[in-house]
Amino acid sequence: MREYRIPDRLLHRHARDHDADLGKDIGVLLGGQPGKLLSGHQTPPARRSMPTARFYSRVVEFERGGTKVVPGLAERWIFSPDGKTYTFHLRHGVKWHSNRIFKPTRDFGADDVVFSFERQWKENHPFFKVTSSNHSYFNDMGLPALLKSVEKLDDHTVRVALNEPEAPFLSDLAMDFAAIQSKEYADAMGKAGTPEKIDQEPIGTGPYFLLQYQKDAVIRYRAFADYWDGKAKIDDLVFLDNAGRGGALGQAAEGRMSCHALSKSGRYRTPCAGPRALRCWTSRGSTSAISPTTRPRSRSMMSVSARR
Repeated sequence: MREYRIPDRLLHRHARDHDADLGKDIGVLLGGQPGKLLSGHQTPPARRSMPTARFYSRVVEFERGGTKVVPGLAERWIFSPDGKTYTFHLRHGVKWHSNRIFKPTRDFGADDVVFSFERQWKENHPFFKVTSSNHSYFNDMGLPALLKSVEKLDDHTVRVALNEPEAPFLSDLAMDFAAIQSKEYADAMGKAGTPEKIDQEPIGTGPYFLLQYQKDAVIRYRAFADYWDGKAKIDDLVFLDNAGRGGALGQAAEGRMSCHALSKSGRYRTPCAGPRALRCWTSRGSTSAISPTTRPRSRSMMSVSARR
């Protein structure tokens, strides 16, 4: 067991700068260098787009802690007997985040699903090359050859036709590359001449929205009160760069700890070491979980324990 200590001033600074209530829960994520804010659309298959994964939802999701596919933005779906056509019935009333440059005028719908597929799929799409034309995750899953069409049937129904049956297709759609972005936001940023903003200042339908991004240092999040699946239990998240000795926590953690995203349920596989402690551990070379920090009022430091 090794113990590292994170200055509580980081959390107090977050609270001061972003009107966070120190009486509420604050989660700390430790991880590799955030670098650019990339949606899952531009993230290589070998990496999870952890810094931005919590901004977005997908048509279907993986059940927490497993690989069972459960409803996401689609509340139900049907597929044809030959396994080549999927019809997704989308949720009504799903709200988008907003930010300083964009306020949505409509809820999530079928146009957003079609946009998010075609942006990665069709080379003549106006957003295919925005931020990056390297849609390696989408490509490596074989989707350019697999997809035959992605069609809006009405505002809350999308039909996806495949060229051949693909048993893991639904599981594919629960991965980061299938994050759903707002077509309305994309259109507005394209009209303004700043299409890259849809990735640099992302909005989504996920459990958290972006408060602040400082490259190679910190990303700050806040729980989205109108999240379609219920407001997250952790009110504020702070992603701290832990890449190498030069990172925000690199000197303390020697660049070897990486804690991944929190569940909205607030339940974790092991309890906190204490009411203000964050427990992280590595199993088979990868991290397993993260616990919330709560009410860091009087202590000058917050303990972080890593069990290897």
